[in-house]
Amino acid sequence: LKGQLRASGTGAAQWLEDYGQILKADVHSIAGLVEISGKPCFVKLYYPKSPLHKLRFTLGGGRPVRSFDAALALRDRGFAVPRPRACLLLPQGMLLLTQGIEARGHLARCWRSGLSGGEAGELLCAAGGTLADLHRQGYVHGDCKWNNLLWDGRRLYLVDLDNAGKVGWRGATPTRAASCGDRTRSPARRPTR
Repeated sequence: LKGQLRASGTGAAQWLEDYGQILKADVHSIAGLVEISGKPCFVKLYYPKSPLHKLRFTLGGGRPVRSFDAALALRDRGFAVPRPRACLLLPQGMLLLTQGIEARGHLARCWRSGLSGGEAGELLCAAGGTLADLHRQGYVHGDCKWNNLLWDGRRLYLVDLDNAGKVGWRGATPTRAASCGDRTRSPARRPTR
């Protein structure tokens, strides 16, 4: 990665625009997919929002490092998250590099593409089951929305993990979720007004 950035002679953002597929760009970051050493990778350049953020990056902290650390912790517990590869301090900010997921898309895109009843049920069960497991193990995502859940047709991946982490619950017992495979139960009823 360092070699590719150096060879391009441009900043990381321009390099990503020139050689990658931009997925998101705003005043705080630019993110996209790029091939590095023949492998698909997700790259996100975090710009410092203030001099304090720049100092955090310089000292090895901030959102990219939290995301990297959360991905390691969740992978160790068996969750499907893209494998973190590197955090790289650059003059423009800090770059996070992870495994690129060959996904059909995030859940919002999958849902809009039109799913059969069985596919929709499979997606919802995967999302509900993954989040229930996450909470049962005492973790939260911190920014859970459909755009942060990727579906590859078989597995659901949690992404955008910079707010994910262990919850400081002491003695709390998570509620037991009903199994998606148990179709003998009647559906939950909503309270009437």
